[in-house]
Amino acid sequence: MQKVIDYFFRNPRFFLIFRNKLQNNLISEKNVIRKRIKLNKNSKMLDFGCGTGDFCLLFDMSQYTGVDIDDKFIEFNKSRFKGYNFIKVEEGKSLPFRGSYFDKILVFGVLHHISDNSIKQILMELNRVLSDSGEVLLYDQLPSDEQKKFFAKVLVKFDRGKFLRGSEQLKILLKNHFKIKENYKIRSGPYTLCVFVLKKS
Repeated sequence: MQKVIDYFFRNPRFFLIFRNKLQNNLISEKNVIRKRIKLNKNSKMLDFGCGTGDFCLLFDMSQYTGVDIDDKFIEFNKSRFKGYNFIKVEEGKSLPFRGSYFDKILVFGVLHHISDNSIKQILMELNRVLSDSGEVLLYDQLPSDEQKKFFAKVLVKFDRGKFLRGSEQLKILLKNHFKIKENYKIRSGPYTLCVFVLKKS
């Protein structure tokens, strides 16, 4: 069963349709992004682990850069969102940007796909490319014991991410690299997501 799910979810078009139906076109997430990520005309924003790239339309082309390790998703995004900057990055390697380049960084639904050891390297890289006055807006999926809806408890058991962490575990990981400015939970379709607003420590 899990192999079948993984096969279909590696297809960007199928993944997009399924997720948008399940999570109401990410309306909750987009509302938070509009509130938290305010850019001026010279600001730069990184969408780390951009997936299907849907959040790019909230920003001007000159402001947005989306990166992902999956070349299928990057090519899919380039065909959908002409003129926006999408870059394939290599897993385990440094991001191809100078230090303090980005004013805002968005990390949506990424960490539960990454092991503790790899996360440390990624958080160090995000800290490196974030400006001194910048912020990171991070969402992540929570395990079944922190989901409120029964349907969500079932769904997370089939999630492709194998490293689901509770909100307290996430805090411990994040506070080693950032100052936690805000932390709260939101609903997205049946799911409960954990949200962090982070600054350089």
